[in-house]
Amino acid sequence: MIGAESVDNDELKYIKKNITTDDVVKVAKLIKQLEIHGSFTVIVGYPGFPEENIKKTLDFGEKIAKISPLHEVKAHLYAPYPGTPLYNQAIQYGFVPPKTLDEWGNYDYYEVQTPWLKNDLNYIISEYNKKHCPYVL
Repeated sequence: MIGAESVDNDELKYIKKNITTDDVVKVAKLIKQLEIHGSFTVIVGYPGFPEENIKKTLDFGEKIAKISPLHEVKAHLYAPYPGTPLYNQAIQYGFVPPKTLDEWGNYDYYEVQTPWLKNDLNYIISEYNKKHCPYVL
């Protein structure tokens, strides 16, 4: 499992990932040579970033998937969980967190839960995951 997260280096810095997209591509190519199955994840919809970053990141995931037929790429929507470094920024951008543990139990990072993302992204993510990571429902 490899957290590629984003194609945008500003987003990678924002989430303190300490990698570059070149690093991810190098790993994808190396594990292809070793015939290792790579399960990559990308995350879209960080607060405060332009909407076009979503398409760019999903395109980057497709690039990774094309490196080897053994690779799969799963897309998630950014989820602002309490205690995580970006949680307070998400609140500043209008995120209203669930109030109870039961509500958090129903939180799904495959569906739009943040006010800065459009609901049509649910369909885009669902179709993307069916294509690049078919075990995701």
